[in-house]
Amino acid sequence: KAKAINVQVYGEDNQNVAGNYSDIGRLARDQGQMKRARDMFENALRINVQVYGDINQSVAANYIDFGRLATDEGELEIAKDMFEKALSIDSKVFGRNNQNVASDYTDIGRLARDQGRLDYAKRKFE
Repeated sequence: KAKAINVQVYGEDNQNVAGNYSDIGRLARDQGQMKRARDMFENALRINVQVYGDINQSVAANYIDFGRLATDEGELEIAKDMFEKALSIDSKVFGRNNQNVASDYTDIGRLARDQGRLDYAKRKFE
């Protein structure tokens, strides 16, 4: 209902609708519906890039969603690329000392830990 209302009120290409797509995608991912999740995340990213440009915290959050989806699907190199894109954007938006940047390092560290790259993970965690 929320997405339908937001589309009616704001139109399809609106940040509120992008947020709805992200929420639907996260739910689909949690339910194991990976294709639906990917489709929803693609819609959210498309809208956010159109509304905000490439360097925006919402765009970074979309890359985190893609990274977590790729992790769930065992596509670890793709996940790493997505997490690093998010880190790059968040560093530009917020600077190096920000909770979003710290969270990005944590995601990268967890992925490295899961890959057995423990020294690399430790550097990201520290």
